[in-house]
Amino acid sequence: MVSCEKCHTELPETARYCPSCGKSVGMTLIEEFEVTSDELVKRIKEILDEGNATRIIVENEQGKTLLEIPVTIGLVGHYLHRGLPRWEL
Repeated sequence: MVSCEKCHTELPETARYCPSCGKSVGMTLIEEFEVTSDELVKRIKEILDEGNATRIIVENEQGKTLLEIPVTIGLVGHYLHRGLPRWEL
């Protein structure tokens, strides 16, 4: 689901402005995924591999933020886990 960053109204994929609050959608979109705890790490890795996220926020069922990861930090951990690329001279 894609939603407005300001008012969280669900948006059509082609929206340029939010129909509820009028905020310009631009390139900032929020996508929400519901996953089980077993699927969480796998889904975060998929998001990092896609490379188009700036922040990952993990919330519980009540909407309380449990974890917030700026992707630049997430990418460092992701690549350290996978192993750094090796360059030969």
